[in-house]
Amino acid sequence: MLKSLDPNTTHGQDLTQLFCFDFDRPNCLGPDLAARHLIQYGQNFIGTYENRRTRLDPFLRWAAFLHFIDTHEDAMVLSSMLDAEISTFLSHLSSLASLDNTAVILTSDHGLHYGPYYQSRSGRREATQPLLYIRVPSSIQSPEKMNVFRKNAEAWTTAFDVHETVLSLTIPASEMGGDRKGLSLFNPFPEYRKSCMGSKVIPSSY
Repeated sequence: MLKSLDPNTTHGQDLTQLFCFDFDRPNCLGPDLAARHLIQYGQNFIGTYENRRTRLDPFLRWAAFLHFIDTHEDAMVLSSMLDAEISTFLSHLSSLASLDNTAVILTSDHGLHYGPYYQSRSGRREATQPLLYIRVPSSIQSPEKMNVFRKNAEAWTTAFDVHETVLSLTIPASEMGGDRKGLSLFNPFPEYRKSCMGSKVIPSSY
């Protein structure tokens, strides 16, 4: 993806040569999973910018995106191999006091598209209803906001809502334009979001 998009950034270019290779199973680089290299890169990135923020620039903001492609297979074996790596990474983030002001979002673009499990009812449902977990920063964990989050967890959400939620954490509401497709998870969802079929932003195919 990095190679095809050719991003105009100062970070990620070194990863192009590191991760553009033919897949072997398990997906390793040397003795370690490719995912471990990516997580270590993410930890170094966060550590570098958090160090700069605390020492030199308290208004510095950063965002890190880790994209795991190891799970594109039908047996879910590689997915299970990622569990320990992601758990360790999340524990590392939790140990950083500076992350009291940081949101952590764990999501998937889809479930399995093929294989035995996909043929099951649960597999087909997961294909169009991927997981979404959000670690809400402690700095905004007021009882009122957390109650809104809990209620919205029972509603139907979209990728547009995740995007809107990230925007609400980074951009003042006064600077956002109109004609928005998503709803921030920090705000109560309307009644029609309780029904999948009743939400116009969710295509009927899903």
